[in-house]
Amino acid sequence: MAEWITAVQDGKLVMGCALSSASPTVAEAVAGEGFDFCLLESPAMLGCIQGIKLGGSKAFVKVAGAEDTASIQQCLDAGATGVVVPGVCTAAQAEKAVNAMKYPMSDFPDGTRGIPSSGGYLDVIDCVPVKNPDTVPVIQIETAEALENLDEILQVKGLDVALVNPGNLAASMGLWAKYGAPGCWNCVEFKNAVAKIAAACKKYGVIGGYGLTANADVADKVGKGFCFVVVQSDMLALTSAIKDCVAQCQEARAVAKVDTPPYGLTTMAKDNNGLLPQPKCAKRKTALIEIYVRSQPFGGSDKSSNGHRYDSIPFANGMINSGMSCEFVHYVHEEHAKFFEYVKRFDALIVRCNPGQINADGGSQQKFDDGMRDLKKLGIQVWPSPDVMEFMGAKDALTKIATLNIGLEDTLSYYTEDAFIAGFKKTMAFQPRVIKQNRGSAGEGIWIIKLKAGNYCKTFGERMCDDSEVLSLMEANDNHSEEHTVAEFIEWCINGRTAKSGTWTSKGTGKYLEGGKAAGGQLVDQRFCPRIVEGELRYNCVGPELVGIIHKKPKEGGISAVSGTGSVYTFYEPDEPLFANLTRGFLGEDMPKVMPSLGLADEPIPLWWTSDFINASPPGTPSAQEKWIVGEFNCSCVGISKCLPAFCNKDNPDAKWDDIPDADKADAMKMGNKMGEVALKILSK
Repeated sequence: MAEWITAVQDGKLVMGCALSSASPTVAEAVAGEGFDFCLLESPAMLGCIQGIKLGGSKAFVKVAGAEDTASIQQCLDAGATGVVVPGVCTAAQAEKAVNAMKYPMSDFPDGTRGIPSSGGYLDVIDCVPVKNPDTVPVIQIETAEALENLDEILQVKGLDVALVNPGNLAASMGLWAKYGAPGCWNCVEFKNAVAKIAAACKKYGVIGGYGLTANADVADKVGKGFCFVVVQSDMLALTSAIKDCVAQCQEARAVAKVDTPPYGLTTMAKDNNGLLPQPKCAKRKTALIEIYVRSQPFGGSDKSSNGHRYDSIPFANGMINSGMSCEFVHYVHEEHAKFFEYVKRFDALIVRCNPGQINADGGSQQKFDDGMRDLKKLGIQVWPSPDVMEFMGAKDALTKIATLNIGLEDTLSYYTEDAFIAGFKKTMAFQPRVIKQNRGSAGEGIWIIKLKAGNYCKTFGERMCDDSEVLSLMEANDNHSEEHTVAEFIEWCINGRTAKSGTWTSKGTGKYLEGGKAAGGQLVDQRFCPRIVEGELRYNCVGPELVGIIHKKPKEGGISAVSGTGSVYTFYEPDEPLFANLTRGFLGEDMPKVMPSLGLADEPIPLWWTSDFINASPPGTPSAQEKWIVGEFNCSCVGISKCLPAFCNKDNPDAKWDDIPDADKADAMKMGNKMGEVALKILSK
């Protein structure tokens, strides 16, 4: 066996580079960089062997399979140190491959390698050694079948190296289809398979080899017992260098002229007023994704006069201040394919497209969300991901956290008409309720409901409401009041405006269960907390960190503190003593449980999100003993309140970043900078 193979058995790492460019010049250049061996991907590249030798490395060649004995001989006759045989699933195949690399000499009588012709210049006995030269047989372990037959394969006489092909192995085991990439290489099943191969190689004295993928590194594989490692490929190195060059040039162009739109895409903004210069050597590349609704005034209800969201600058500048680049990219549905190809260059995307705006512009939210899911599979971070937005923002999230400190155990969710009718009649007879639809925003379809007669039962389930009982209702979007019977309210929730539902002054349309659960049809039934008239607490969070508290007090006589209803906002620092009990319980106890409770255990906490709390304690409860419950999570385009002066409306159509007072800009940038810090920390893991 070759001296360097003997060294591998003693624990030395042998590094190789795969070559597919078929250029002898490239082969010599790569070999000269210090690789112990170069692996030619095809027998058609035999012309590169001389270049590899001139570069000071060993040449290995991959053939089609164990049956391709002619190519095996051709490679060895051309001067290859060894041959890599893929697709070996059984000991018989391994034996055939190894025998094809050995002359039938006294040291290996089962060899089948043919004796080369002298060509008339030399006697045959001068061409063939008395014993076999130091050829290195390598077989690839890349199928589930090979894994089952591993012990028999590794005991084949003359086998030197068993090389793991992680891509094919994961696919053959069904893990690529199950988890995607790179998840298939991080799952327990694959890790167990790799450990099994390493242990078997050690047991039978075969060198363990590994073809590295993007999810692994040399130290990790050597630590697991693999010493014959393909660490790079010529084409991967070439394309990676070219991509980095192109990215740096594009970034330099953006620094030189910040108003230059994304190459090949339409930008809907007039300028990037307020955006800081991009870093010359960015630690990571991020993009802030926006949508401009061309059919709506100002491009939508959340825009500054230049076409950007009114609070985009703190997000982008926060990334830049952390050492990352951040580019504004507008999603235009006519450019869907081009858009998703373009954003593959980024490490992370911050999605700031308000729910409903993509559809309003003529696009498809579902198509956009599916595109973002595909990017996540490629390893690109998306804040927030479509699944996080859906599950965290859904009203039934309150049911899923009912058993946490921040929940109420009598919170129910309804997805069917029968469940709603039966459940609501029972809960309404017991206590005042809050009924929340899933699809509404800004309080539309959220009803605070009391029995007009006040005839509540003492224990839950003691009685059920009659259809004729009168309800006093207030809708949270505008605090307007209505009176309807139980039957009319149920009909409104199920079928909307009909002869049976009576006359409604609500701006909504009812039909909250329409389409079923799959289409977002659901209602959440939660106990009404009378102290909501004292206001809600909004906890603004960046990842798992609290960055600010807002007390939102409704207008006198109102219940909802939705913006635009005359409510009063008071801002507090994260360490405000008044709410220390809630802060301690929420951050210290419940925060790690929130995402798993919502069915999002594999998703990170959103980069920028809020939790609205309602005081559920009886009046007079000491602050240290108060129980606050979540009324709503929100991670879909949460705004930065201090940026509202840049928000366009009919009375202020030219609003822009410069209109925000300096003190408010500074406060907004505190949040933006914290987002940048947290984002970089997540991306650096």
